[in-house]
Amino acid sequence: MTAKFGTILLAAGVSTRMGPENKLLLPYRDVPMILHMVNTYRAATSNTVCVITGYEAAQIESVLEGTDAVTVFNAEYKSGQQSSVTLGLQSAKVDDALFIGLGDQPLITVADLQFLMSAHHESGGTKISVPMQGEARGN
Repeated sequence: MTAKFGTILLAAGVSTRMGPENKLLLPYRDVPMILHMVNTYRAATSNTVCVITGYEAAQIESVLEGTDAVTVFNAEYKSGQQSSVTLGLQSAKVDDALFIGLGDQPLITVADLQFLMSAHHESGGTKISVPMQGEARGN
């Protein structure tokens, strides 16, 4: 049986390297980047995406209105990414497997995610799967 994948999408960070604009709200293919990411994961998994917000949460939640994404506010978002991962793991409703994705990776495609799901299934689907590029860990 193929694992049913859920998604935690991390979208809480301040993204200071981008300057004053929140990169998750910038357009990518005519929609805000975070909406593009939710749509990509949703298309790949056919399951609800849990978006962990923090910085500019109201704006991100506004962009996601009308989708079936579930948003969860991380009041501790300034403490680092691990707090968002922990909150996501506590909040996500998962049957079998879970993607933990970043809200600012718009070049990830549905095909990429389907490949990762297939590789996870082929490996037995009982451990954490980490994408690799040669000998280097990916994200």
